[in-house]
Amino acid sequence: MISYHEFYDALGSQCDPSYTLRGGKSSSSAVDVTMIASMVSAGYTVVVPDYEGPNMRWTIGKESAHAALDGIRAAQRLLRAPASTPVGLYGYSGGSIPTGFGAELAPSYAPELNLVGATAGGVLVNPAHNLAYVNGTTRWSAVIPALMSVYDETYGIGIDKYLSPKGVQVLGDIRGECINNFLGKYPNLTDSSLLLPQYPSLLDVPGIPAAIKANVMGSLGTPRTPMMLGVGDKDGRGDGVMLTADVVGLSRSYCARGLSTSIHVYQGLDHAEALAPWTGDALAYLNDRFAGRPAPRC
Repeated sequence: MISYHEFYDALGSQCDPSYTLRGGKSSSSAVDVTMIASMVSAGYTVVVPDYEGPNMRWTIGKESAHAALDGIRAAQRLLRAPASTPVGLYGYSGGSIPTGFGAELAPSYAPELNLVGATAGGVLVNPAHNLAYVNGTTRWSAVIPALMSVYDETYGIGIDKYLSPKGVQVLGDIRGECINNFLGKYPNLTDSSLLLPQYPSLLDVPGIPAAIKANVMGSLGTPRTPMMLGVGDKDGRGDGVMLTADVVGLSRSYCARGLSTSIHVYQGLDHAEALAPWTGDALAYLNDRFAGRPAPRC
């Protein structure tokens, strides 16, 4: 069984895979549909959870992990499959969140599940670093107001009282939207432009640093299942949105804790371009784990 985590990156329930895979208005990407079909054709049972939950907790690690692990439990119960059924976790970009945090929290939250491997690509490790990296960029800066909206609704930040007039307008525009509807819509957007002058950075807004700290991958537990991580390196820093050093650092942290962890850095490739080679590496990794072959050591 594979728990396949789409990178649906959404602020509205119309973007959920349970809706889009059935032909909903905002359809799942051709990549997702093709990958799910190929996994099913290869004989795998594929679980595709709405891991952001009913309140659309995009990037929120604990909720995403619990939703993914509960989805596996529900599928096993529905199919009357034993808890000993081998399970792999798979997710790129936004899908790396339930994958990574799911692996970290499984030993405490779902210890009965037989996780044999987890593959996470284009990994969001520390949102504070990503916010600085995308700030003012042409395309990915649009994730800044999306994160502001999610942190506000999840942690009760009360973000409206910190917003500039532009911030009020932009956050109003993106609330309830799928990422494809706003990514690249606000070129060169900065966090300071969305905030009142006394808050020069999003990190100066009360409650935001604590919200970010609660969602740093590697901080919620140590996986027991072998991990394979991947990330592009387009500019010497990252893939345009994810930081190469963060992902490499996460792999080293897992290794230092005794976990078998593989790391793939795709030189010269951005976030979208790294998806194809990562997909091949991730599938090969999971196939080996399902076949019972030993995971590569660090």
